[in-house]
Amino acid sequence: MTTETPALKEADRTSAGLRAALFDELDGLRKGTSNATKANAVAKLCMTIVETVRVELDVAKYAEKHKGVPQTTALSSPHPLAR
Repeated sequence: MTTETPALKEADRTSAGLRAALFDELDGLRKGTSNATKANAVAKLCMTIVETVRVELDVAKYAEKHKGVPQTTALSSPHPLAR
């Protein structure tokens, strides 16, 4: 006799979807259907996603600020995060 695992719902690729995934995991901890190891892994993945978005926004701001500047000058300028 085999037990089937319910299909996992794919997360929405939005900030609301990210929050929902975190709250779903929190609910799972409270109900006992998840564990601390899995919840920690989900939280770390969420933080990684947030950090990649932050980097993308920083790059976009940097590119906008240096629009029209020759690339060699823009690349040699110190990045505000490098301080």
